[in-house]
Amino acid sequence: MNKMHVHFASFCSVTILWLHCSILSNESEPDCYELHLCIKDYCFARDDRLIGVAVLQLRDVAERGSCACWCPLAKCIRLDETGWTVLRILSQRTGDDVAKEFVKLKSECRHPEDTVEHQK
Repeated sequence: MNKMHVHFASFCSVTILWLHCSILSNESEPDCYELHLCIKDYCFARDDRLIGVAVLQLRDVAERGSCACWCPLAKCIRLDETGWTVLRILSQRTGDDVAKEFVKLKSECRHPEDTVEHQK
């Protein structure tokens, strides 16, 4: 019987996102930022697979002065209708690499085959 060796090489990607809609403003309050935590499984021959994602508001960290917390990992970020509208608009900016990365971060979901329920 041929057994395949499975190696789990997870990593955490932390991205700081600026969420203020007014570009003309030079406001840099912590309310304008969030930390986007993305846990992925490194894969050599294909795209890295998403394990889970969590978002921390920077204002919550700034109020405490530091942060040590548990972050439950979701299979994707939940957006309201306004959030989906913003992503649709940004996804039409084909030459804007920052917009592409933002849309990818906000819309990426864990593959259905990677869920615990599917493996049972």
